[in-house]
Amino acid sequence: MAVHDIAYVELYTRDKLSTVDYFVSAMGFTRVADSVEAEQSSVLLQQGEVRLVVTSGRGSSGSWSSTATASPTSR
Repeated sequence: MAVHDIAYVELYTRDKLSTVDYFVSAMGFTRVADSVEAEQSSVLLQQGEVRLVVTSGRGSSGSWSSTATASPTSR
């Protein structure tokens, strides 16, 4: 299967509020959605076609890591 698009990039952080604030205030992203689960919470940010998911909670090491997910459909 060929990769045609990246659906989103997920960033894991210990300080979700500061990370989201940085991307919104300094980089011009818009807060689109929130997800809260028992052991983690995430915020979806968007700027144009770029989507970032900022996640914190259990398993967040505090250092930046990213996961890219390919969209199953092409444009």
